[in-house]
Amino acid sequence: MKKLAILPAFLVLLAGASSCEKNQVEPAQATVSAADATLDALTQGKTVTSTNTGTYPYTYQVVENGITVTKNATGTFSSALRINSFEVRNGVITALGTLSATPTSGPASAYGPVAVAIPLSLAQISSSCSAATVNYGTQTVSLNGTTQSVNPVLSVSPSQSDKNLLGNLVCSLGKILGNPSPSDTGGVVSHLNKIISIIGS
Repeated sequence: MKKLAILPAFLVLLAGASSCEKNQVEPAQATVSAADATLDALTQGKTVTSTNTGTYPYTYQVVENGITVTKNATGTFSSALRINSFEVRNGVITALGTLSATPTSGPASAYGPVAVAIPLSLAQISSSCSAATVNYGTQTVSLNGTTQSVNPVLSVSPSQSDKNLLGNLVCSLGKILGNPSPSDTGGVVSHLNKIISIIGS
């Protein structure tokens, strides 16, 4: 008799657990963009690619009326900063990844990918409950003997929801950055790694 009395209570608990599982909301898909360019398709794992485009000068030679003439031209390129993770190095927030550039017109000499460790101040990172931005600062690439500047910027705008993990992370990061101190670097790094883990998967 005791076993039969326990069975209905067990079924009630099981039904409750099933109901909780149904009510869980998956994180909404993030809207991610990069300044001056379109963010490439996000790769698997903790890697986010921020892309910039630009131009670079080059020369070429042609023969006109039997004379070799050197002419100037402008090529175009696309650069990609791939951030794998963030960490604190000597008290400084550092973005770790690779930087590369590929000509889309002009001489076909590409740059990289080369490993980069980009130091970031708290002023280069901003966040509110609607968006988070990381301005990596000016980076340089070499193409056809010329040095070109790119300015990759990561911007994440999650859908707002009480159960949106990405939205909560972005909002929490904003609170840390609202009154930052040097001791906050670990918390900022932790949030940034969690954010790119979500949007990079």
